[in-house]
Amino acid sequence: MKISLNWLKQYVDIPKSLEPHELALKLTMATVEVEEIIDEKERFNNILVGEIIEIVDHPDATKLKVCNVRTDTDEYKIVCGGNNIYKGMKSVLALPGALIKWHGEGEFTKLAKVKIRGVESNGMLCAAEEVDLPDSYFVEEGVVDLGNKVKVGEPLAEIFGLDDVIIDIDNKSITHRSDLWGHYGMAREVAAILNKKLGLLKNEELSEGKEVNLKIKIEDNENCLRYMGVAFKNIKIEPSPEWMQNLLTAAGVRPINNIVDISNFVMLELGQPTHAFDRKNITDDTIIVKKAKGSEKFKTLDDIERDLDKNTLLICDKKKPVALAGIMGGLNSEVENDTNEIIFEVANFNPVNVRKTATRLDLRTDAVTRFEKGLDPNLTEVAMKRVITLIHEIIPKAELSSKIVDINNFKETKREIELDLAFLKRRVGIEIPKKEVIRILESLEFKVDDNKETLLVTVPSFRTKKDISIVEDLVEEVARIYGYDNIEHIMPNVSMEPQEFNYERAVERKVKNVLVNICGLNEVLNYSFISEKQISNLDLNIKDHLELKNTLSVDQKYLRTTLLFNLLSNVSKNLRFFKEFNLFELGRVYLDKTGEYHTGPKKKEFLASQSKELAGVCVNKNGFNQVKGIIETLLNELEVKYEFKVKKKVLSNILNKSKRLEIIVGDREVGYLGEIDDKYLNKNDIKVSVSYWQINYSEIIKYVTDKKKYKSLPKYPGMTYDLSLSVSDDVSWADIKHEVESSSKLIQDVKLFDVYQVSKLGGDKKSLAFHIHFLDEKKTLETSEVEKIRKDIVNKLIKKFKVEIR
Repeated sequence: MKISLNWLKQYVDIPKSLEPHELALKLTMATVEVEEIIDEKERFNNILVGEIIEIVDHPDATKLKVCNVRTDTDEYKIVCGGNNIYKGMKSVLALPGALIKWHGEGEFTKLAKVKIRGVESNGMLCAAEEVDLPDSYFVEEGVVDLGNKVKVGEPLAEIFGLDDVIIDIDNKSITHRSDLWGHYGMAREVAAILNKKLGLLKNEELSEGKEVNLKIKIEDNENCLRYMGVAFKNIKIEPSPEWMQNLLTAAGVRPINNIVDISNFVMLELGQPTHAFDRKNITDDTIIVKKAKGSEKFKTLDDIERDLDKNTLLICDKKKPVALAGIMGGLNSEVENDTNEIIFEVANFNPVNVRKTATRLDLRTDAVTRFEKGLDPNLTEVAMKRVITLIHEIIPKAELSSKIVDINNFKETKREIELDLAFLKRRVGIEIPKKEVIRILESLEFKVDDNKETLLVTVPSFRTKKDISIVEDLVEEVARIYGYDNIEHIMPNVSMEPQEFNYERAVERKVKNVLVNICGLNEVLNYSFISEKQISNLDLNIKDHLELKNTLSVDQKYLRTTLLFNLLSNVSKNLRFFKEFNLFELGRVYLDKTGEYHTGPKKKEFLASQSKELAGVCVNKNGFNQVKGIIETLLNELEVKYEFKVKKKVLSNILNKSKRLEIIVGDREVGYLGEIDDKYLNKNDIKVSVSYWQINYSEIIKYVTDKKKYKSLPKYPGMTYDLSLSVSDDVSWADIKHEVESSSKLIQDVKLFDVYQVSKLGGDKKSLAFHIHFLDEKKTLETSEVEKIRKDIVNKLIKKFKVEIR
């Protein structure tokens, strides 16, 4: 929305020392977002009065002329196509660098020297629409004729008083403020910000006419809250005064004629749309506000025929529609050059209905923009008085020929809010003097009753729609006008106690970080409920599972005893989208034994055991080794010492007996891992290899410590050998590892990195591969001594476990 600084100055005494950009900053900080400041003088730079002193034919174009045009300082050769030019004519001369609208269309473009059909033109003689002059200067296919009253070389801005500054407001910043969609509402804000008095609107005493019996009827009270109308006679259609045309142009509206301009002026001044009908086209001086029948067509002022549905609100006379309510007038009642009597409408329409109709018809107008914000019905009367005053001022012979008819369907609601000054201080952070608080609120037209420690504030009707409703809104009003930049920056004066460190939660975050960011797993979160089918699919005893009394569904009847139930379900669902993936979950499992939590604060009974488990699945052909690597990485990052041992039985042999290990920490089993047997995968509709791992999280966390043990880096390099062997399937790899570790003090670490089982080895044999790291902390190892230890290891393993070195 464009706001004219000259227009604002009619209501507020804005100091000359206050630069436009400073005012724009104050508005941005307090009320609206200013997008741009446009100085009209700058827009009319290089546009001045030029006199044609010579005209010759263009050598290569019959419709063009080559003119010599003089200013007060120089002469210019101009190629012109205007059909009204003559020697001695004073016209608008635009020189290179001027901003011009070509043929009055599109955006302004910068003029440059050009050759037109071989002749260089050093500027152009302009038509009215090319420099945004009023229509009174328009000539069909001609340029502006300024007459003899102007001086040659005089800047165009000075001739037409185009010295305004335009403040361009971002519309999004005022969508909730219907009172700011006019200059007077914006002036109210400026007056409050600058601590200036707001000037009153100039309205004359009304004297009603009696000749015309104007009748108004509202059939749809829900969508028309108020409708005012009045008839005028002795109307003479002519251009509006120059001052009004200048203000309308500055606000981005093209002047048309005095009646249309007055209607637009009041809308831009107050934010209240109005409309004028040619009285001779209104049957029986009757206005009816009603819904369309649903199959009508109606031609609007833009000469487009529009289809109406049954929800379209219309302004009608006794025979026909004459306007789309709140949107646009009809072509059949348009004010024309011969109009001498009019009926003026000022009304308040339902914002929802206006917006829906405008959207359906794809018809956006300035009236729609304002009505859809929800206008104050009281503004209707203010606008009507302003219309009457302006018509009498601009058309002195015009008279009211009817009574002012006012059909009012709205109920006035008084909204009072109590503002506690102590509450204001707490919210703003500083104490604003009571006198200043009252000054701010009253300057915004709130009524304030002083009750010592509190203020009883009555909200003005134009702020009750979507704006001021609670005490915090009043706090905002005071703070923004007082100035956020005037509030001293002070650190909060509060006592802050450090939050108690939750060690278990810190470990949990670290565990998840390792699994996700280092191992590349995806976390899942499942409900703790399972079905009877899930239990039977793993051949587990249903009696070992706690049954819920009030089940949400048949599939959520029991509490899980292992995370495997839900993880298998996750695998089944994800296989539709991915071939390989890794998942994990950290959650509680529920066992049919006494836990540590009471059933209530005064009860002696305990809830069932609710220990935490950490478990995961790996969908991969080499899943067993991958799972083992995940466990090693996790426990190493947690700095927990561990070892793997062959597990004889896990979950009723759900894991494949040839590929399952238990995880030992200290002397306790804290988890296990292995491949899930195909039998159980098939029961869960899974046709690929899946490996599973599980750790008793409640147990493992006991071994995690935040105490760090540091060890100096070795001074001498170590050596690593790989040992690959085949051995009977009955032999535990952990036993082999232990035997290797005990072979020499120079052995620092032994890691199993591959397990391989294939038919060519024999059905009862497997292949194992180890990394063996040697290090002497006192000297550099020699290959010979490492080789000797390696041979001793091989001999021991052959003798004790009957291995075959590969």
